Amino acid sequence: MIDLEKLESLVNNEGNAKNFAQLAKGLIGMGIIKYDYYVSDGLYRYYDQYGEVIDLKLNAKPHTIMPDSNKETLAEAIRVAQTGKLSHFDDFCQRASLSGVLYWTTDLEARLVNYYGWGNELMQSEPI
Repeated sequence: MIDLEKLESLVNNEGNAKNFAQLAKGLIGMGIIKYDYYVSDGLYRYYDQYGEVIDLKLNAKPHTIMPDSNKETLAEAIRVAQTGKLSHFDDFCQRASLSGVLYWTTDLEARLVNYYGWGNELMQSEPI
């Protein structure tokens, strides 16, 4: 069973993308194998190794998704986030929404993040 208090604490203390490796390690330690983030809802969906699925709204707010996907602006948003120049997770979500990202899937076992736009188009894959 997913420990909600521990999960909330891990996610809320991430800070910026430079701390993502620490967050991923903590999630794996809890038995989380994958999660999705839905930008228009500000919603996380976590999956654990036993098949439990839980939806949570934590450290971001809903954003309106632009009607056109732009892979170049997404790549730039990811690059800026990875440098630690964005102070809050929601800053990245805003940039993702402007790039046309509907959601992303973080596969902690495969160590890969896939970003999806309209029509379930894979916009970019990033190794963790």
